[in-house]
Amino acid sequence: MQNQHSKAASAGVRLAGTVLAVIAGTVVAQPPETTPLTADDLVAIRQLLDSYAQTLDHCTNAGKDYADLFTDDGTFGVSSVWGGGAKIWFRGRDELVRVGGSGCGAPGSATPSFHLNVNPRIWATPDGAKAQSSLLTITNDTDARGDVIHY
Repeated sequence: MQNQHSKAASAGVRLAGTVLAVIAGTVVAQPPETTPLTADDLVAIRQLLDSYAQTLDHCTNAGKDYADLFTDDGTFGVSSVWGGGAKIWFRGRDELVRVGGSGCGAPGSATPSFHLNVNPRIWATPDGAKAQSSLLTITNDTDARGDVIHY
């Protein structure tokens, strides 16, 4: 009698374990696979970040070089005022050419600006890679505060 009870209890535990495994399998999603980035990937992404600052600093090719840093459907957003405000969005190649060629304060102008991408973070995603950095702008427009650094 005890042997039949043990078999029944054991079967009940197996059934409960199976039900829990099925429930857990439907609740817990596995993260998508990511392919590690190669050293060449990291260098190419870093070169893109550095090219961004250089292109803005030198206003080359009437904004076309700036637009070339983006995909054809690329989007760029900037705050309407330093330190806040609503974002102004530039979408697509024509708008990116316009923003890349409009008064970016190239060296040699009355108020030259220099852009620095700092603290880059680059990571693999299921779709490829992402990068994030802070952009600092140093402008030679000395006032009572000195030369201002914007970010």
